[in-house]
Amino acid sequence: MRHAVRREFAPITALGLLIALAGPVPASEVPERVGAEKVSFDPLFRRLTRLTHASVSVACGSSVAPWAYRGTRGHSTALRSSLTVEADEAWTRRFVRALMRPAVWDSALRCQGSSRSCEEDSLTPMVVVTVRGRPDVYVLLLFEDRCSVVFEADRALGSASMGDRADSLFEMVQQLLPESARWRGVPPTAVDSAAGDTSLALGQYADLDSLPESIHKVPPIYPTRAREDAAQGTVWVQARIGRDGTVKDAFVVHPMPYLDNAALDAVWQWTFRPAIRRGEPITVWVMIPVKFTLH
Repeated sequence: MRHAVRREFAPITALGLLIALAGPVPASEVPERVGAEKVSFDPLFRRLTRLTHASVSVACGSSVAPWAYRGTRGHSTALRSSLTVEADEAWTRRFVRALMRPAVWDSALRCQGSSRSCEEDSLTPMVVVTVRGRPDVYVLLLFEDRCSVVFEADRALGSASMGDRADSLFEMVQQLLPESARWRGVPPTAVDSAAGDTSLALGQYADLDSLPESIHKVPPIYPTRAREDAAQGTVWVQARIGRDGTVKDAFVVHPMPYLDNAALDAVWQWTFRPAIRRGEPITVWVMIPVKFTLH
């Protein structure tokens, strides 16, 4: 059976301004903000304390939604490691207890931090601890922000604050790394007040003069496998639009078989008039629904 293909681009909406500015997109159609959910703390803590092996990796890439799929064009922003060291059972158990007890447990959106370029060395540490299990649990340590993102390969679990345990956690990581990969010390706490004038974090609310406006859209190619299986629907893409109007980061909020790559591949190539705040361009996150329809 042959299907005609129709591709639709619904209006983009700034996250945090969805209900007021979604236009013809009903609020009921917009999925929950990625990372806003969190799993129950105690069951996760008990699960982690039963695991006996871990590895520590020096990482780079985006610290926002590190579990999310970014497509082939988003390889440079995906979280990845440049060095990995194995840890023994004693270290693993000490780490889990030091991180998770006591801790303020919240959604992953509460801990985003600053991304680290993989193209150049950074003096600010970004570390991923992989606690081996079925499935593995990953802990992204953001020492500058005194918090950590806890996630599995394809979903957020939550975030844990470090508080006054940042120094001890930093030393635990340092003792495993070779001397050449160590940092001088715990970085000072990040100050984001200045950044707030030029960039909004995912889920951050702000009054904007205008939202990003797409000026060049590359239409997605409907995948052959999707047509053969009559797969259709809306792929929700979270995209970070820079001050120059280009896409700086993009990932799928809720995966859809066969369609994710096509939606991401297209959105990564879009360009926009940037969002404006107080007369100046500002970097913001937007939600872009890309609809695939067979008829």
